[in-house]
Amino acid sequence: MTWLLALLLLGAVTYSLHEPPPAEPGKGPQVNALVYAADLLLPVIDIEGPELGVLRSA
Repeated sequence: MTWLLALLLLGAVTYSLHEPPPAEPGKGPQVNALVYAADLLLPVIDIEGPELGVLRSA
């Protein structure tokens, strides 16, 4: 469990320093680094909708 929290923290720090570019320049919501890292680490959670951070179970 500690390794998961460490990876989540590392991902959140990385994505907050180096924000991923939007698919279409000038469009899309602001990226929440913690939620983005959690989405990449936990395949059960899927981000849906125009707002990054609205979660639903897959």
